[in-house]
Amino acid sequence: FNSCALNVESRNYEEAEAICTQAIALLKQSHGPRLKVRELTSFALSNRGVARIKAQKDTAGISDLYEAVQISKNSLVTHNLTRAKKELSL
Repeated sequence: FNSCALNVESRNYEEAEAICTQAIALLKQSHGPRLKVRELTSFALSNRGVARIKAQKDTAGISDLYEAVQISKNSLVTHNLTRAKKELSL
């Protein structure tokens, strides 16, 4: 999960998208505590959304961010959606 965020920060957007997608798939198969799985899924979706927007895949990115917020109202996830909407003039 950290690799996903680190690749976004390093501007390796394609790598970040791939790692975040893999994390999301693994979380769907997880049998861990539901609340924790939901929160981690939300973070992975949010990070993938940011990576996609930075890679000019705006529609896919904003979709990920909206899904992330629906899963968890975490302040970081909400901030990422708000910032993306502002950047995209939505």
